[in-house]
This record gives sequence, C-alpha cells and structure tokens, in this order.
Amino acid sequence: MLIYRQEKYNKCEDFGKINIQRNYILSIAVHKPDDEQGMVSIMKVKVDTLTEGVRLVNDVMGKTTEPIVPRNTIVTKKIIEVLQAFSIEEVDVEQVSPVDSYRKEDSLKPSERISPDSEIESPRMENEFLNDYNEAVKLFKKEFKKWQAGINVEIYTIRNSIIELFEQFSKNAQQLLFLHNYGKKEEYFFHHAVATALISGAVARNMHLRKSEINQVILATILSNCGMAKLDPKLLSKEKWTDVDKKEYLKHPGMSYKMVEHIPSLSTAAKLAILQHEEREDGTGFPFGEQSKKIHPFAKIIACSDLYYQIVWNPFSFEKKTSFAAIDQLEYESFGKYDIHTVKALIECIAKYAIELDVQLSNGITGKIVYVDSNHPSRPVIKLEGSGQIISLMDHPETTIKAVFM
Repeated sequence: MLIYRQEKYNKCEDFGKINIQRNYILSIAVHKPDDEQGMVSIMKVKVDTLTEGVRLVNDVMGKTTEPIVPRNTIVTKKIIEVLQAFSIEEVDVEQVSPVDSYRKEDSLKPSERISPDSEIESPRMENEFLNDYNEAVKLFKKEFKKWQAGINVEIYTIRNSIIELFEQFSKNAQQLLFLHNYGKKEEYFFHHAVATALISGAVARNMHLRKSEINQVILATILSNCGMAKLDPKLLSKEKWTDVDKKEYLKHPGMSYKMVEHIPSLSTAAKLAILQHEEREDGTGFPFGEQSKKIHPFAKIIACSDLYYQIVWNPFSFEKKTSFAAIDQLEYESFGKYDIHTVKALIECIAKYAIELDVQLSNGITGKIVYVDSNHPSRPVIKLEGSGQIISLMDHPETTIKAVFM
C-alpha cells in the first residue's frame, strides 16, 4: 500500500487533430514472391473499399511513432473503422486463406493485437469470476485474521486461491478495468490485496515473464502487506493517519518479509520483492531507500500495481475513477519514482483490454471503444451509439470518459 502520494497533478494532454474523410485511391495489383506459395497478389486498396479477411502487408503508420495497425493483421470491421478514424487513405493487402488467417492472427504477440484477447469469454464466465473474486477476498481476510492471532502463513492455501483466480481472470482480462468497482469501503485492505495481485500478474504476463515467475509475482503481491497483521489493527480502519501511524506503517515491509522468510515454495525473488515493494526509483522509498538498480523487477511490478489501484480507488477518500481517468494521473505520479517500463506495461494492459468496451462520455453520449493509441492511451477512438460516427477524444479535449461498461 502507498500512503505518501500527491493528490493534485497537472494534465499534459497533446490533443492532435483527426479528420475523418472518404478516400479515393484506386486499387493496383502487384506481385511479390512468397516463401510458401511462390506468388502472392498484393493490392493497394483505398480504405473505403477495403473488405474483411485480407491481410495487411505493412505496418500502417499515422502521426505516431508506433503503428496504428501492425503488419500481418487480418482486416476486420473494427480495423477498417480504425483506419478511417485516422484518415488512412490506402493500404497494401494480400488475400489469405481462412486457415492462414487464423494461424497468422494467432502468431501475433499480445501487444500487436488490435482486438481483445481471444480468451475473453461470456457474461456467464464474468459472473463466475465475480463470485470467485469475492470468495478469494473472504479467504484472504480469514487468513489475515489468523496472522493477527499469531498463526504462520499457510502458503498453499493462499496459492491455491489466488493462482486459480488469476487463471480465470486471464480468461476475463477486461476485468482489469473493473476490479476497483467490486470493493466495499470497510474491506478496502482485503480487496486491495487480491486485486493488486491480479493486476501484477497481468503486468508480469505482458512483460513476457515465464509462468513460474508470474505466479511468484502474484504471490509476492498478495503477501506484500501481510506484515500489517503485526501492527496496530486500527491502521486498517483509520481514514486519516497521524505521524505516529505513518511511522508505524514504515515497519510493514520488514514485518512481511519476516513472515515469509522461511517459506520454501516462495522464491528468493518473491521474498525480496515483498521486502522492497515500497522502495522507489529515486531512493525516496523505504525501508532502505534503495535506488532503481538495487530494486528487484518483481518489486517494481508490485509498486506500480499498488499505485494504479490507489488511483482508481483512493484508500482515504474512497473516490473511484475509471481506468482512463487514472492513466494521466498514473503517468504523472509515477514519473521518477516508478519504473517507466513497468508503468508502460500496465497502461498497455488497460489499452488492450479496453477494446470493444462500452463507455458513457461526459456529455452523456454512449459508444464503444474501437481503438486506443499507445501514445495517447487516455484519449481512445470511440464509435458513437446510434449515429455510428467515429470520433477520437484527442479531437475533443473537453470530453472525457465518465463510465465504462462490460
């Protein structure tokens, strides 16, 4: 958990201009050798005549350093809408078979996909996840009470609960944007532990850690504040801390480490992450004031997940924000203190899983997110309900996302 955090910040948003217009470029057929089939027909096609099922030959670039749509992407209705939103006039495409189309899309890295993970499942699975999430929170609370009574950490109980929940969470990855909505004010601490463990797991996976490492990150996160069980219980319910309370809080990383130090199934890296999760890149953290090079990557993931969760659900005011409202604040507050690569990995997760979600804008209009620019993740492209108009929030600085719906 984090208690020393600046509440006020200045938004620095670069609102570019996007003009949505029709394109009038003729299709031209050319050929190039193909390793598998000898010759492949490549067509230069105007976007307003583009059809679904073909494959993009090259990266589609806009006014950003990253591709709007990466090469080898199979064109879908949503891809066409994104190209139109960014005023792309023409693209090079090639015909592919249905089998090749499936294989090529499946081979893309998660960060290259414009659509949500294919693992995301039905509303029924979403309800099952919420039930299991609440059960995991109850179990963690029960275990925490045991630690307060002096009982040792039963790692297998914690592991079975949180790792199984993460597996389900991975199939409902859009839940990343909704975890903070499920918490109850009086049980913030316990929701924080479970939710940040899931967030850390998502970040670790996006950073391409091995499965065994991801599991250790998850365990380290949920146990990072177990040492709070050895401190004054009133700290968990106080809405405002005194200087004495803050001084007491500084002890919890060391207390947490002592509680897990002799657990053999917890890796040395995980134990170090628990000890260092309050350290900061610039040396202003605790308990040792370590700087970036001496802080374990697992600890950086925990710190970043912790910051994000406390932005979307403030532990003192209990104000809740959407993930998009939190992105600018996350980037501002993390500067200099949190690892930039870890912060980027978290924002990438938010952007990736936001595609296809329904939103309500501050002007009352509803729509669906069709694209998130990695350079301006808090200002996505939205298809408005009813009119079907596609707008970029970069072109409407006065408009924000008020609510997000599954």
